[in-house]
Amino acid sequence: MNHEKYIKESYQLNSIFNKKDNIFPRIDSFDSQKIYITKKNIALDVIVRRLKEKTIRLTPDFQYNKVWDHIQRSRFLESIILNIPLPIFYVSADKDGNWDIIDGSQRLATLKEFILDKSCNFKGLEYYQNYNGKTIDDLSPVIYNAILDTELTFIIIEPNTPKILEYNILQRINTYKNRLTSQEIRNILYFGEGTKFIKYLASSDCFIKSEIYSRKVNQHINEEKVLRLISFLLVDKDGFFEKDNLDSFLIRTLKILNSLNKNKYEFDYIKILVNNFNELENLFIFGIERIEEFFDYKALKILTNDYRNNSIKTAYYETFATLLARLSDTQFSIFLKQKNLFIKKYENLCISNEFYKAILQNPYKKKNLDYRFHILNNLIYEAIK
Repeated sequence: MNHEKYIKESYQLNSIFNKKDNIFPRIDSFDSQKIYITKKNIALDVIVRRLKEKTIRLTPDFQYNKVWDHIQRSRFLESIILNIPLPIFYVSADKDGNWDIIDGSQRLATLKEFILDKSCNFKGLEYYQNYNGKTIDDLSPVIYNAILDTELTFIIIEPNTPKILEYNILQRINTYKNRLTSQEIRNILYFGEGTKFIKYLASSDCFIKSEIYSRKVNQHINEEKVLRLISFLLVDKDGFFEKDNLDSFLIRTLKILNSLNKNKYEFDYIKILVNNFNELENLFIFGIERIEEFFDYKALKILTNDYRNNSIKTAYYETFATLLARLSDTQFSIFLKQKNLFIKKYENLCISNEFYKAILQNPYKKKNLDYRFHILNNLIYEAIK
């Protein structure tokens, strides 16, 4: 395949994010009058009706590696029977009154399975053991009605509230419970064509066979690795701004990807380097396959024990994959022939204090990121002159 058509100029964007707070994405400025959050106590039978009408949308592909087992789901229902207070549910409402779940997907999915679908029987109950093996219909009328009369507390984020605020809320919720990965949170709040595309690439043979893929980590971490590479393929290093942190950069990419096939972007001033998913997938494959073809993967590691830092390894990988993906077929062919010359220069670079410190201190600090892309790009083009 001729690769020339994928070579495009980068475009310097203006930032709307601030990287000062690395834990919670900072909202630089917003009109507090536009933030609408309400708290409601709602009877469970109303929630069941909304689940039936599908005006509550359970988040797809969420926490698939942390799904409750049969006993956990049964005991959640038993907690309701025992009148044990339940955690608050957080939802985001759209203009049509539909709710997307921010926090509480598994609890609502359990209610749907037991009460609406009636697809589960009870298992492992501690206090109502006589109902083990039975369904919701086998409960006594008193217990059944008590369940449906139970009030659940919902925090509802109304339409027009800034999306980044939803992200911030979930990050804060996440601080006080079993932590989700950053990618899980992005999948919840920015679900769309972009998250589907990232999941698809993370499950592709090309990625799974690559050195950067890991079977030892949460699948969402592998998805983030894909998203990081896709982000640089989409907007290059110039799309990472001075005020960005990695999180704000990846969020912006997902928002762009969700609108990619619509040719209409929230950031209408952005010049996107790749205009459709097919081209983006091809670039992704080019980058990964060319790394695998060119390198002994050991050459991608910093020549100290610090190469075990996964963030640094991923930073190296996505830099090389991005740069190699944009070479023409002719350029890459020449580059292969100059492998020994390049590797020697690259190894000398890795042991230099300037390069080592820039990467080790913070690979996603703007000046370090620019330096990394710039100096490695120069090395590649010196080899193919």
